[in-house]
Amino acid sequence: MNPTIRRALVLPTCLALLAILGLATGVSAQEAQAVKMEIEGQPFVMPEFGAVIGAHDGVLKIDIVAMDPEDREAAYRKIDIKTGDEIMMINGKRVKSTADLEAIYNTVAVGEEITVATKRGPKRQMIAFPKGDPETQGTRLMVRTSADHGGGEVTPILALALLVSEDEGKVSVADVLPVPVGLPDDVVFTSGDVIVKLQDETVTSISDLDTRYSGIATGDKVVFELLRDGETRTFNFAKPEAPEGQIMMKKQ
Repeated sequence: MNPTIRRALVLPTCLALLAILGLATGVSAQEAQAVKMEIEGQPFVMPEFGAVIGAHDGVLKIDIVAMDPEDREAAYRKIDIKTGDEIMMINGKRVKSTADLEAIYNTVAVGEEITVATKRGPKRQMIAFPKGDPETQGTRLMVRTSADHGGGEVTPILALALLVSEDEGKVSVADVLPVPVGLPDDVVFTSGDVIVKLQDETVTSISDLDTRYSGIATGDKVVFELLRDGETRTFNFAKPEAPEGQIMMKKQ
């Protein structure tokens, strides 16, 4: 699996994926697909097809194939894979979880053949395709999501590698995600931080924080004011470039 995609999906269990937009090379957001779903635990993304695979009571299913056949690279256009297909085996090994699937997928070198046994209703079939190069895959996925984290709803803002919560207009850091986003070493958010201001203006909501941070150009100065253990802290840094190919998550 594309390592960047893998890191971007390190989230708590019981994710409620509210909408997924598949953005392939040459496909606009207006042309992308959307779907409402729930996935148990951490989903697996098969980037060759933009296929999001989740576990459902011990059964692996393709929850969405975000790329139409004509938008895929040539090697994958004729592969018969559809939303709703069950994943039974990969390279001759039975899989019952997305962790099993990912572990086997990751042992295959780029260009080597992957065989997947699928089930579609009563029909079973084998599909085979070369593992794609994560550096050249054109798939982008945007996931609008909420997640349960210790009894409350949190929203990931992956541009900052944060899970944040909101309570009466106060935005707090619930957790820090292991996603490399290029922030300077001295810019370290911690659980419990209250994000008070961005660019010297009060942060009023998660949406406000996400929208305004996203609107800052790469390389421009960013100023955060935090409240940590009753003390005010300020971060100043140049906004880093977003990692290539990352899955982005925004609150609906």
